[in-house]
Amino acid sequence: MNKTIRTFILSLLVPVSTCLQAQEFKRDIEQGMFIPKGQWIAGSSISYSEYTGNN
Repeated sequence: MNKTIRTFILSLLVPVSTCLQAQEFKRDIEQGMFIPKGQWIAGSSISYSEYTGNN
């Protein structure tokens, strides 16, 4: 009896799970180069940290 009920519940859940699959989300992002060929870019970063171990 328990196996029959479990099979019945699973047969009801299978069609529901196929309907809940993820859909593709299009964001309309254009592909392009950040820095065109032949141009240069430079950057830098400075960081300072101080730690104490008194506790």
